[in-house]
Amino acid sequence: MVIEDDVMIGAGSLVPPRKRLESGYLYVGSPVQKVRPLTEKEKEFLPYSARHYVKVAGNYQ
Repeated sequence: MVIEDDVMIGAGSLVPPRKRLESGYLYVGSPVQKVRPLTEKEKEFLPYSARHYVKVAGNYQ
């Protein structure tokens, strides 16, 4: 599987082997399907979200 930059995957979604997720889109479902382009606001939120997940990951190790 290849997940490009700036991709959002919905909770509970299944990304099958050999699937390529194109940059700049929201994917949801089981198996995932491209739903829509990300908004600029969503793209701006991605770096914050990633930092937050890394920060709280230590609470569960």
